[in-house]
Amino acid sequence: MKINVSVIVLHASKVLLMQRSLNDYYFAGAWGIPGGYMEDHELTLEETAKREVMEELGVEIVPEKILFNNRNNDTDSLYLVYEAKLKNSQDYPHGPKVSEEANDYTWDTKEDLEKLEFTPYTKDRLLKVLS
Repeated sequence: MKINVSVIVLHASKVLLMQRSLNDYYFAGAWGIPGGYMEDHELTLEETAKREVMEELGVEIVPEKILFNNRNNDTDSLYLVYEAKLKNSQDYPHGPKVSEEANDYTWDTKEDLEKLEFTPYTKDRLLKVLS
């Protein structure tokens, strides 16, 4: 089974979002949260969460708790979503630096979410967390 870890990074009542690369095969240009599959050398879910956010947005985080989980038998994958905070508050709002996996980033409030097109399940999860 593969394990996918995604991260909802919160700071100052806002959430850190990334726009997927315009060349991505999976929902190109859609907005979402950083995340990806656990690598063989990683021993903890927190390690995966930290690596993925650093790779995709260049900021350090402190994972706090798992908010959502679901299993997809079709892909033999377990999907986990962490809530996290910034390790360094000075990374807000201009600390993120997009990688080749992302086209852009934004810090948004609950009200801002209506204007964006999201990857599946992301908007519903964000609305629950920001409520």
